[in-house]
Amino acid sequence: MTTPSRSVTRGPTILRHLRRDRVDVRAAVMLTAIAMAAPAASQSAPPRPLADDPATLEQRRWRETRDRLELRDADGFLAPVGQRLTLLVEYLDPLDPLPADRREFGLQERIRCEAWSRLAALHLARREGVGARHAFGEILKLAGPGQLDLRGRARFGIAQAHEADGDLQAARELYEEIEAAPEFTGTRYSDWARTASARTDPDSPIGSVGELAPDFGPRRDLTDQVHTLTQHRGKTVLLLFASAEDRRGLQRIDEVLEAARAAGLATNRMPLLLIDAQDKDRIAGLASSSSWRQPILPSRTAFLDRTLLDYRIATLPAWVLIGPDGRLLGRDIPPHRLGLLISKLARR
Repeated sequence: MTTPSRSVTRGPTILRHLRRDRVDVRAAVMLTAIAMAAPAASQSAPPRPLADDPATLEQRRWRETRDRLELRDADGFLAPVGQRLTLLVEYLDPLDPLPADRREFGLQERIRCEAWSRLAALHLARREGVGARHAFGEILKLAGPGQLDLRGRARFGIAQAHEADGDLQAARELYEEIEAAPEFTGTRYSDWARTASARTDPDSPIGSVGELAPDFGPRRDLTDQVHTLTQHRGKTVLLLFASAEDRRGLQRIDEVLEAARAAGLATNRMPLLLIDAQDKDRIAGLASSSSWRQPILPSRTAFLDRTLLDYRIATLPAWVLIGPDGRLLGRDIPPHRLGLLISKLARR
């Protein structure tokens, strides 16, 4: 008689033990087989999950940062510029440089260009030329020849950063380079550079008090009506500029409008150009909850807005008073003095 092997002899004992503990025998056998088939951890490392990919991780971090940048308070306003600058710096500072020999403009490049663009725009809004130039310079490092719009925005922004610092000569030279560059021929950047070059000419009267006010438009308001300065020729015009994200700036605009109305100016026809006004529904809500009655002309971004460039608007909020003859009478006149000047014009 053949003696059973040790493993066969122990089989029924294991099964009896499993039954006694009311464990599913089939499940126990399957788990044992899986454990025996699985390789040891030292033999082969498991595949790296997709979430560990550098581009994916960077995209996740950027989404979190962008959500915080776009978070609004109970009144619908973004955080102050200083806080948003800090968020962007905290995102960009820890990033490792991308390989210098990369051959494509991929996800990481797109994300970083968006972050640097936002940082540059905030620096320009605070008239911080050094910070803006650095941010635009990083965009130029990331954007290859195929990213014409990004390169144009960055080069134009660097020129504006010099202008923000008061270095009009450097700004004008860069504007002239953009205008002459073959890669930008026929693009909006060539057209804008032509105007900006004239604006930074020391002998140019564009936007100067006492000279003819540059026409604007045609620009559409929130109700899709078209506006130009020539529509107001023969009347005193108060042209207002503000950021839709600047709570204090909008309060200042209210004070200016109140002074103008008290002096007899029909402000319901005075255009208010609102920067950072991507969300038209939000802008319409702001207008309905304020004392504004004039046309709202929305604009996406300050440093690429043609009307701001033509009027040499350096900071927001801003306002210019234009006489019936179309000449600039003054800039950012304090509300009480503005009212007196409007009253004098009305008596002429």
